Amino acid sequence: MLIPITPHSKHLKSFQRKLRRNPTPAEEYITELLHECKIPFRRQQCFADMWLTMYTGTFYIADFWLRGHKVIIECDGWQHYIGEGLKQDKVRDKHFRDAGIRTIRLKNKVAFGLTKRRLLSLIGN
Repeated sequence: MLIPITPHSKHLKSFQRKLRRNPTPAEEYITELLHECKIPFRRQQCFADMWLTMYTGTFYIADFWLRGHKVIIECDGWQHYIGEGLKQDKVRDKHFRDAGIRTIRLKNKVAFGLTKRRLLSLIGN
């Protein structure tokens, strides 16, 4: 089962820190909306399954983790909608779904059109 973790490897911590310090414009916009809606969240939250990680080294970093809602929001660029990116996201989404976590995937362009009301309805608030 996937659970949020605090990474212990220097490489993973460094990668997670890099993602937090360099958000995409869509991530910045969603961050502002979440703050305005007063919804607690974590950016670039690392998730792992003890057994999966032990045997395959697999972990996931979610753009936004809304713990109270058991929801992940992903702001996706074009690479998530073709070939290998699409396949990887399907596997990842299944792992989250099996853990009882819902994934909301937003194309970067769509993210900019979100209003507070629409975001709240997507989250289920």
